[in-house]
Amino acid sequence: MRKGRQVDMDMKTLVLCNLIINLVNVCGLAIVWRQNRKVFAGLQLLLLDMVLQATGFLLLLLRGTLPDVLTMVVPNLFFIIGALCVLYGLEQFFGAKSRYGLHIVLMACYTVALVYTSLIRPNLGLRETCIAFMIFFVTAQIAWLLCRRVETSFRKIAGFTGLVFIAYASLNLIRVGLLIAFPPQASDFFKSYALDAFFVAAYLCLSVLVAMSLILLINRRLLEEVLFQKEKYQISFHQVPYAILLTKMADGEIVEVNEGFEQLSGFSKEEAVGRTTIGLNIWLREQDRAFVVTELAKGNRVHEHMIAFRHKSGQVLKGSMSSSVVNIKDEPCMLTTVSDVTQQAQLNDRLQEMAMHDGLTGLPNRSLFYDRFEQAAANALREGKKMAILSMDLDAFKAINDDYGHPIGDRVLVEAGKRLSGLMRKGDTVARFGGDEFIFLVWDVPDRQALLSLLERIMGSFTAPLSVDQQLIQVSISVGVAVFPEDGKEIDVLLRKSDQAMYRVKDTGKKNYATY
Repeated sequence: MRKGRQVDMDMKTLVLCNLIINLVNVCGLAIVWRQNRKVFAGLQLLLLDMVLQATGFLLLLLRGTLPDVLTMVVPNLFFIIGALCVLYGLEQFFGAKSRYGLHIVLMACYTVALVYTSLIRPNLGLRETCIAFMIFFVTAQIAWLLCRRVETSFRKIAGFTGLVFIAYASLNLIRVGLLIAFPPQASDFFKSYALDAFFVAAYLCLSVLVAMSLILLINRRLLEEVLFQKEKYQISFHQVPYAILLTKMADGEIVEVNEGFEQLSGFSKEEAVGRTTIGLNIWLREQDRAFVVTELAKGNRVHEHMIAFRHKSGQVLKGSMSSSVVNIKDEPCMLTTVSDVTQQAQLNDRLQEMAMHDGLTGLPNRSLFYDRFEQAAANALREGKKMAILSMDLDAFKAINDDYGHPIGDRVLVEAGKRLSGLMRKGDTVARFGGDEFIFLVWDVPDRQALLSLLERIMGSFTAPLSVDQQLIQVSISVGVAVFPEDGKEIDVLLRKSDQAMYRVKDTGKKNYATY
């Protein structure tokens, strides 16, 4: 009887030790999960396993105070479910495919066997055999996953954990054999013979090794990722085709630059590191630098901000700049990238110029004229000023094309545009809408007499013939006038009314002007 009490006490002590160890494991895995849950998948399942193991041992200790189903069936279900959580968690961790179908069938069979051997026809030996077999089955799959199924690049870091699970699977396989060969005579787990105590003690040691190996596995994987990211960063930093520089936020000192910066700025790494961008005289406009510093100080990122900067040679270039704040050894630094967009900017300027100007005369086209009118009208209303819209057509232009040909007709339009442009004041706009139709926006018309004076100058400018390819071609012009805001405030209304006045001139003899 004394020997039986000693075994009873040893089994409860071992179960209590397993509970304490698993609680420690929960704390350790919880810390690792919290630190790395956004980096790696599957960690929550590894933590859940530790929680289930600890809960299972706690329920075992409460046998006699809770119903048997909670202290005999549920704990052993938790142990196997926890082991499956490890398997699924590691599969997610390494990106391996999970296989659920067989496990669902086996878990159903296992649950039925537990209930039958625990509650319906209690049989400690058969129950322990089922439990040991299920643990062997799952841990063997974990060992196979770590040793064979994971990618070759991961096998080195998974090796130690794989060995732990091989030991776990082997221990349970041995236990299955011993339970079959030497079935336990006791009906109560806590009154089992000494060999059971040995296996519970072995589980205690293995649970420590499992937790330790999982934490080491995660940390080694994290270290591999860090080293990979560092290598990738170094390759990216130095080989990207655009300029990258790292500067301290506190004093603007340049910490690092890449080859792209050397090519773009003309300064070598040795010349740049340790100095500031101000010292290198890179900034062309101080407001660009002030904008970037201010935005970063507000916690904002600067994205594709167009800047002008100086090459070492003094050449002015245009760049697209992006910048953000990063912490390097707990010191805020500015990580900046600059792409050379000088040619692109020049091309865009040319395209913009072409899109907003007449291709023949170089005068503003309808789009640009409308835009300038909107700005001028807003200013005129605010300042109480008047404006005039002049619609102008060259008289008998079709005859010029017929007599001299279209190339000469085009040159006539160019020369006519030059004469009209020579009459402009600051704020005025002359545009060509197409054909021989010109539109004159006259800014700040103080009174009728000033307007008439301008009209006389326009008519007078076409008194002398145009010189085109050593030919003198006489051209006259008809002008219609609408006044803003008296004749209207909308551009389309004013153009329609100035056109009406111009056609009235054409119908009554041409070579004149008329107001609406």
